[in-house]
Amino acid sequence: FDQDDVLYCNTAYGDYPTYLPRKDADHVKGLFTGWMLLNYNKPVQVSSTLGGYQPNFAVDEDIKTYWSAKTGDKGEWFQTDLGEMSTIHAIQINYADQDAEFLGKQTNTYHQYKILISEDGTNWKNLVDKSNNKTDVPHDYLELTQPAKGRYLKMENIHMPTGQFALSGFRVFGKGSGKK
Repeated sequence: FDQDDVLYCNTAYGDYPTYLPRKDADHVKGLFTGWMLLNYNKPVQVSSTLGGYQPNFAVDEDIKTYWSAKTGDKGEWFQTDLGEMSTIHAIQINYADQDAEFLGKQTNTYHQYKILISEDGTNWKNLVDKSNNKTDVPHDYLELTQPAKGRYLKMENIHMPTGQFALSGFRVFGKGSGKK
């Protein structure tokens, strides 16, 4: 509420990472981290594509579109090029339900994957390893404990609960090398 007891809501960057609210926070300035979406409509490469579910749909910020691999098998992958060396603070993964065989919440489903990072698109290092994950994460948000520098990110599928490896959003947040 503002000084006149009118409800105030700052919705700028509403679907970007924010700091958790604190009692002493300046809510007029907001809780925005300053991390920008680094891969909106940036080039992508994939292991395979199912029909018209094109690779760039995973970075177009349109919830109605998504990319799908031909299978849900281990080894299918998705790669995005940030266009320049960047500092990465967080990654959000939104899976799509391509050819899913069940609806609603299931208790025995899980996603497993790895995310790799590279400066040149050839030499890769592990960034995130969820190869032993046993929880359902259809909308996984990963805030890195230490920011990472790189230009390319690759997500390698290890296990899908059902259907194809499909992404409606692969969102990379951080800071590019440009001026503020």
